[in-house]
Amino acid sequence: MERKMYSEPVRASYRYETPNYDGTFRRWRAEVYIVAETEKSYYIKLIDPIPYRNAGELMRVSKRKVDVPKIVDTSGFWYNNLEKD
Repeated sequence: MERKMYSEPVRASYRYETPNYDGTFRRWRAEVYIVAETEKSYYIKLIDPIPYRNAGELMRVSKRKVDVPKIVDTSGFWYNNLEKD
């Protein structure tokens, strides 16, 4: 697997679970920076601490556990041309 490093870290949200000790789990989210990626995983840097991990620690996690915001270029949308008359 080849690792692709990012020139600038991308801010994202990491989903993880902790056990309730009755067979169920509680879901949480943590803000992270994505610093690299492979075919199936991201290398993330934690912004906030989570259980058993410190802020600033690097982790390798599955891509399906990370929510990356989509950046959409709206410069060509029709509503940007309304006030040019």
